[in-house]
Amino acid sequence: ASDKLVSELVQAGSYVFVRRPDTDARFDTPISIMDTDTRNNTITIAIEIKGAKTKALDLLKQGEELLVKAPFWNGILGLKNIYTIKNSKCLIVAKGIGQAPMIPPLKYLHANNNEIIVVLDNSPYKNSFVSGYLEKYASKIIQCNTIYHGRITDEFNNILNDLITNNDISLVHCDAADILNYELMKVVEEIDKNIKYSCCNNAKMCCGEGICGCCTRKN
Repeated sequence: ASDKLVSELVQAGSYVFVRRPDTDARFDTPISIMDTDTRNNTITIAIEIKGAKTKALDLLKQGEELLVKAPFWNGILGLKNIYTIKNSKCLIVAKGIGQAPMIPPLKYLHANNNEIIVVLDNSPYKNSFVSGYLEKYASKIIQCNTIYHGRITDEFNNILNDLITNNDISLVHCDAADILNYELMKVVEEIDKNIKYSCCNNAKMCCGEGICGCCTRKN
């Protein structure tokens, strides 16, 4: 992409709308920025193939063009909390495709001399696709199942209590479906109301134009 656009997508919470050039504007698909490279003027995104819009993107072959509408920046709720935390301990929770938007806040927190513990739920995938980033920026990685039938698992709840009680956590950030974002926020508040919280802003990233129908779904 252009150097101007790449530089505008550096901050955490950035996302773009993408579609195939041969489809109309209603196929614009909101995708979080996973990484940016200002030296080579590239952006990296990860796409989970689920509905009509992402299946249309999946037809693209290497070397073909992709239309990008950007920049957009409200992909994270509580972004100011991420920007103000320095020299502290932070906990990041990510599930599934949420591993992609996790990378910008992970890098930003690391750059501000924060120690970062990551709780990772790979489901529905077998393996993580961001392991290289985790090895570079996270001080500790814990893998577990985070949620089952809309409720935080006992395993994850025990891990949370142990981490927050024994590590002086200043910030908890979550990149997952809205139901996990909300349930995690409630648990964190019950343990310690002074801990700052942030999460991905799935509700405001949808376009509302009606092709995929995601904006009409509720957990």
